[in-house]
Amino acid sequence: MCLRPKWESKVIEEAISWIGTPYHMGATLKGVGVDCGTFLTEVYRRAGIVSDKIQLEHFPIDWFLHTREEKYLGHIERYCVGIDLGLPARVVLFQYGRIFSHGGIIVEWPIIVHAWKNGVEYGDATKAPLSNRKHKFYEPISIG
Repeated sequence: MCLRPKWESKVIEEAISWIGTPYHMGATLKGVGVDCGTFLTEVYRRAGIVSDKIQLEHFPIDWFLHTREEKYLGHIERYCVGIDLGLPARVVLFQYGRIFSHGGIIVEWPIIVHAWKNGVEYGDATKAPLSNRKHKFYEPISIG
């Protein structure tokens, strides 16, 4: 049995507790609605990893289809550092179209929890629709 550091377990437990929350762009309420960006922020916030002061800017639902500007990636890189491995309780970002525009929290790579069109659910990065996407791993700065 592998024992996780306390903060990893807290993040994973919090992420799993959101499963079943409907997908709703811009929402931040467990059980009511969340999108993939607000999901990341709320899980790390509720687990005590990041500040309550982090604010996401509003994105239209199809923003990633009409730009080459890495807004989502830029937000993640403001509060996280890139890492080489898909470690538990860290962030994974996926490229859709030309930019990185979807993220989730790693449970045990390649299994993640993410807010998707059906709501917050488990995902497997080795299966479609995630398997054919470029991805990057990140760790929130305050974990250190």
